[in-house]
Amino acid sequence: RNHKPVVVGMAYGYGWDDLRAFVVSLRDTGYTGEVLFFISEEHEKQDEFLMQRLDHYNVTVIPITKSWPFLGEFIQDDEMLNTIPKNMFPYIGTGKWPGAVLVSLRFYLAAVWFTAFQEEDLYTHVLLTDTRDVIFQLDPFDWDIQDKIYGAGEIPSFPIGECHFNQAYLAAMGDEVISEMMDEVPVCAGTVYGSMHMMQTYLQKMMDIMEAHWPEVVKLDGAVGHDQGFHTYLMYNGDWPKGSVEVMRNGEGQVRTVAAEYGRNYPPPLQGIRVLNDDGKPVRVVHQWDRNGELHSLIKQRYWWRDEF
Repeated sequence: RNHKPVVVGMAYGYGWDDLRAFVVSLRDTGYTGEVLFFISEEHEKQDEFLMQRLDHYNVTVIPITKSWPFLGEFIQDDEMLNTIPKNMFPYIGTGKWPGAVLVSLRFYLAAVWFTAFQEEDLYTHVLLTDTRDVIFQLDPFDWDIQDKIYGAGEIPSFPIGECHFNQAYLAAMGDEVISEMMDEVPVCAGTVYGSMHMMQTYLQKMMDIMEAHWPEVVKLDGAVGHDQGFHTYLMYNGDWPKGSVEVMRNGEGQVRTVAAEYGRNYPPPLQGIRVLNDDGKPVRVVHQWDRNGELHSLIKQRYWWRDEF
């Protein structure tokens, strides 16, 4: 197979109505590359409606189980098995801390999947992304992606020191880290671009930092959002090779993250149903489109009731 980019998303517990806007908008851009969804084993077996539509749009489905090691059928050897720390995930399926487990699990699933196929050298670039609240307006990879990790910065004028949510996301790392990060712009963990090489480096760093601080996450009763805290910390303090990390400025980069903009009464510019960057051109990826009633209605009108069958 030829080298190519891949879009990877966690779609655990979602039905077609949750994923329709993501999938249809992505294929509408003309993107013909691979799309991988991690979904629950139950949905793969029981939701025929969902599976028909994902197959129609050429989405590869990777079923995951409720217990460690989650990707059992894809684990090829003991070395791969050891990349998944058992102590992080004793709670999945118990109803306790499910959000914290799921947002953490996606990084491990991606890392294991890429490790399983790294010798085949399938992918050149990766977009690791949320699914339910993401739409695409342009081909996600039709730009000059370097050998870097790209994070999606949030509102530049709204640093961590002014956002109690992002301070809470850093809580598992302690008060000293929160204090050090007060002047930094939050970096959303929901959309991460990178070359395959740098994505594997990034995923290993995320696994290391989450495992190191998992006891604190548990003490904080799950600390949903901790993944963004770890992600933001790594974007600024990850001991990366020089020039290998770029935090894209919201309104100027490939991703526009809009929830905080609407929350601060600073809505993104629109042209019809298209979300624009500050230069008046459509942004490639829109994240958190469902947080605003007007934008939510516009997107639903375009994608919600489309049926390609």
